[in-house]
Amino acid sequence: MKKIIYLTILFMILTILVSCQNDKPKPEIKREFSLVSPEKVFASSFVTEEVEDPFFVKHHVKGRDVYIECIVKGASFREKNAKIIVYIDGKKKEEKTNAAFVLKGLKPGKHQIQLQLKKAKNSNSAIIEEFNVLVK
Repeated sequence: MKKIIYLTILFMILTILVSCQNDKPKPEIKREFSLVSPEKVFASSFVTEEVEDPFFVKHHVKGRDVYIECIVKGASFREKNAKIIVYIDGKKKEEKTNAAFVLKGLKPGKHQIQLQLKKAKNSNSAIIEEFNVLVK
């Protein structure tokens, strides 16, 4: 008789434990998915501001060096079909074939920097961007 009572109690405990597992609340999260083109994902992931200018230049002066970064629409520096000619105070300094570069060792004072972007190798037309820097 004791075995039957123990088995009945054990069966009731197991039934209670098994039946309680299905009472879990469901999360109230609505998931909505929409298809986005890869161009939009790429543009929103890496570009923080929309560039309207075909030749956009950022620069930063640190010591006697000027760090320059160029964003160019419609030109590729990897394929070597674009170059930037650098003028400092009206004098040709050098030609660059990459979008980011450093002008090192400028003399202290105010300097006018002019960047001419030439997209094709034999092209005479250029897009010009000018800015002034103060080297201390």
